[in-house]
Formats: sequence, structure tokens, C-alpha cells
Amino acid sequence: MMSSAVVLNLLLLVSIASAGHYYGGSLTFTTKGTNPDGSIRVEFRIKQNYDENSCYYQPYNCISGNCGYESNLVYGKVDRSSNGRSGYTNTWCQNEAVVTRNIHGNAPFDMQDYSCCWVPTVNYVGSWRLLTHVDLGIRADTNKPNHSPITTILPLIRVPQNCPRTYHLMAFDPDGDQVRCRYGLQQNSECDTCDQPSGFNLNQWYHQQTTTVQTSTPGWWRHQTVPTTSHQRSYEPFSKIPLQFSVLVDPPAPSCTEGLYIPHFLSPTPHDGERLHGAPLRELEIRVKATAAYTTVNDVIISGPLNITKHPMSSGEYTIRWTPMRDDLGESFPICFIAESSDG
Repeated sequence: MMSSAVVLNLLLLVSIASAGHYYGGSLTFTTKGTNPDGSIRVEFRIKQNYDENSCYYQPYNCISGNCGYESNLVYGKVDRSSNGRSGYTNTWCQNEAVVTRNIHGNAPFDMQDYSCCWVPTVNYVGSWRLLTHVDLGIRADTNKPNHSPITTILPLIRVPQNCPRTYHLMAFDPDGDQVRCRYGLQQNSECDTCDQPSGFNLNQWYHQQTTTVQTSTPGWWRHQTVPTTSHQRSYEPFSKIPLQFSVLVDPPAPSCTEGLYIPHFLSPTPHDGERLHGAPLRELEIRVKATAAYTTVNDVIISGPLNITKHPMSSGEYTIRWTPMRDDLGESFPICFIAESSDG
């Protein structure tokens, strides 16, 4: 059995005195067949999270190997919210670019996205880097090109200062490989400053990945993880994809019990890790319901494929809708959501 990995980078933010606009990002890839000239058609789904004033697509650069050429690009906004903390505005957005590249041969190659600047952070991290290692080699078990791990995460996670939380990172591999999540390494150029802040613990092994958050001061942290694929014995990466997001540590909550101040999900909300089945050109509908006794549920934040939408139905109830295309047949797509509540 093979295994895959995700590289993680987490950022804690506190000050809004200086300018900064980046919250995190991720990338996954899958092959979509061959072209008449024999080149492999590869689809990259690239999520990037910025403040509202900077919500645009920034392309990756080829840094080693033959990365082919871009033949198609479609991008748009996935979600937005006014709960951010940047140097420009409190409104953040997540966009997704669906990029098709035509690649001759299946030799491994590396692509990287880098720029400035992270939203202002407690640990004073400025520039950012996202590195992906692509291997399209034909697998002995499927006789098809290798797929990358699949993952996504919300651009921004808020945690009360007094409430330790455990998050199960979404890490799924379409080929059935084991997925490993680990911190980014500065010597591999997987992050500009690969800081591992105290109070955050990542289970950097296989199977279900968890991140535990325990902090003592309000503020923001950056978190970066790299999902990678490796051979079982040598653990050398078979493929690597980046995952970066931000955590805002809020002031203490009156209670850490879900359903009092922190929202609690109710039926018919899908369970964490549940797999839903969709059909091309047929709308998939996910109903979400959340409640809190002493606060008001005022939004559901989502991360998912391009053209996903959310619709408020009634107090604390939302419907998430997405229609797969014919070209999506046989693929898997990650969807995350979380409810937010406010006490004014």
C-alpha cells in the first residue's frame, strides 16, 4: 500500500495595525485523460484565501521538471465572511481556481506559489509559500496515473481562549493510499517561516489526522500542513500538497459546552466524515441545522468546490447546494462547513 501526505501551516493573528491580506490556501490535482497529441490533461483545484480587497487568483510557478502548459482556467468565489482580521478589512473570501494543464510525459515535477503578506500575526510571519510535488506515474495497482490526496479546510477557524478543541483534518486519497499530515519544512521551501507555535499539536502520523488547539492568549496563528504520498517502507513522498489556514483565538467563552454559547449541529446535518453520492447535472443538497441556547447562530461558513452555494432557510438552518458537471464523474470533492454564533 502507498501513502500520501499533507503539509500544514498554522498562523495566529492578533494585531491589525499593519497591512496583510493572506489567510491560507490549498491545492489538489487529478488526471482527466489524454489529449490527441498524447499529453496528459491534469486538473488542479487551487483554493486561495484573502481579505475581500485582494480576492484574486495568483498562479503557481513551475520550479522543477516539466510542468506542461496551462490550457484552461475557471475561477470564482466560494464563500466570504466579515469575521476576519486583516490589515485592510475584516471581510475575507475564499476563491477556487480550476486550472487545466497539458503535460507531456509523467515525470515528477514541482510547482510553488509564494508572495507577501500574511494577515498580521502573533508570531510575526510575513511572506508565504505553498509547494506541491506532482507525480503522475502509472500505478501498478490501478494501471492509471496517480491521484493526489484530497483535502480542504475553512480559511479561518475561531477558537475561544479557554476551550481546547480537536479538529479532524480532512485527508482522503482516491487511490486508497494512506495519508500523512505533517508540518511544513523550511529547508524544503514548503513555507517561508515554518513556525510551530506552542499550544498547537498535530498528530503527524497516518490514518485520521487531528489538530488539537490549546492556547493562553487571544490572537491569530498560521497553520500549514503537507499531505504527502509515500512508499510504505521508505516513506519517501509520492506526492505532496499544501494546506494553510488561520486560527483566531477569541476571548474566553462563558461555557465550552456545545449548544450553550458554541453552536451545536442538529439533524439533518450530515455527520463528520460522511460520504454523500452525487450525479452529474443533478443538484446535490446538504441541509445544515445548528443551535445555541445563549447566542444567535448568524452564519454557516463553507469550503467546497467551485459553484457551491449556501442559502439561509430559517434561524440556524441553511441549505448547501452544488451541481456536479459531467467531467466530475468518478471524482471525489471535499466539503467543509462550520456554524458561527454571536452574543452581540
